[in-house]
Amino acid sequence: MSVLVFAGASQFVAVPMIAAGAPPLAVVLTTYVVNMRHYLMAATLAPSFGRFRRPWLALIAHLINDESFAVTVARSRPPDPGVYIGSAAAVCGAFLAGVVTGTLLGGLVADPEREQHLGGRRHERHYPHAGEDMSEWRQRARPSCAT
Repeated sequence: MSVLVFAGASQFVAVPMIAAGAPPLAVVLTTYVVNMRHYLMAATLAPSFGRFRRPWLALIAHLINDESFAVTVARSRPPDPGVYIGSAAAVCGAFLAGVVTGTLLGGLVADPEREQHLGGRRHERHYPHAGEDMSEWRQRARPSCAT
C-alpha cells in the first residue's frame, strides 16, 4: 500500500476497513474524504509552482504532506518551492525507510499485541478499548507494571 499511497492517515483508515472486508469503493471514498485537506494545501502552494512542468507537478502533488506544507508556509510567504521540495524529499525518504524497516523486521515480533520483551523479562501489555471504563483498565494494567 505504501508504494501507491503516500499518506499515513489514509493507511490508518484503509487497513482496518480492508481487514474487515469493506467494499473497495467504501475504502476509496473514505480515504478520499480523509485526504481532502490536500486540496487546500495544493491550492496554497500552486502559485509558487506555476513555472514547473506538468510531470514535475504530478510528482510534487503526490508527495504533498502535512509536515512539508507546514514548514514551507511557515518559512516564507509566498511559499518557496525549494523548501517544499527539500522537505517533501526528506519526509518521503523517512517514510519509505520506515516502511522498508517495518517490512523487513516486523516479522521478528511474535505477538506485538500481547507481549513485550524488555531486559529478558516478559511484560503483558493491556490496551483500553473504545468505550471501556478507564478505572477498570488501570486496575488490569497495574499488576503488569509492577512485575
